[in-house]
Amino acid sequence: MTKNFKTRTCNRCGWVYMGVSRAFAETEVAEFNDYFKTLSKKKRKHYYNDTPSSIKNYEHCQCGNLYTNFRDAESGDAPWGVTMSSIIHDESIKKLIKKTIKKVNKNFKNTLSKLAKSEK
Repeated sequence: MTKNFKTRTCNRCGWVYMGVSRAFAETEVAEFNDYFKTLSKKKRKHYYNDTPSSIKNYEHCQCGNLYTNFRDAESGDAPWGVTMSSIIHDESIKKLIKKTIKKVNKNFKNTLSKLAKSEK
């Protein structure tokens, strides 16, 4: 595991990926596609099956599982020295979910309080 990226394990198949931000993935896609456009049709076909990169490559596991159904990798999930592909993992998603849950809980408590007062 590295300092800047978290390794992520697919909950469906156990494949391990390097978690990257969506912004990082979008930059990688754009840079590759700029390079891809410079290649001849023959080279695009030979090396890349004439297929440009897409953000979908960073959103799905090789088994088809979506990036939101991953967990933090644990020691032993992947052997040392293995090559990993990248999958989207934004801490901001977790923060947004926590913030939303907090807001819903607060609204729920307020509603219960209002109901209790109206029944008196």
